[in-house]
Amino acid sequence: MEHGPIVLTNRRLEYQANIFASSLLIPVEFLTPLARTYFQKENIRKGYLYLDHQPVNQRLVFTFLHQISSVFQVSLEVAKIRMVTLGLLEDTTDNSLRSIFKRMEANRNI
Repeated sequence: MEHGPIVLTNRRLEYQANIFASSLLIPVEFLTPLARTYFQKENIRKGYLYLDHQPVNQRLVFTFLHQISSVFQVSLEVAKIRMVTLGLLEDTTDNSLRSIFKRMEANRNI
């Protein structure tokens, strides 16, 4: 079944809404010290997290995204977008968080 331009437009609008929400709900002046503390605790010296297909990097990213989500009461996707826009996360997966979570769960059950 072909979805066409309406689905793409809706996805684009949802993404733009998430960018707006991330800026509004996660102020940089509160997120930066939280990130600095997490990076020190996890011995991350490069100043940003790196999301790829390596389990250790995924664990670091998702642990911090859950922390942001809890502190600011936002979705994981909104937290991820804010991290990326502030240069605190480099995401090389080009996947949704949902698909990465599924892959991580599948790897745990092996």
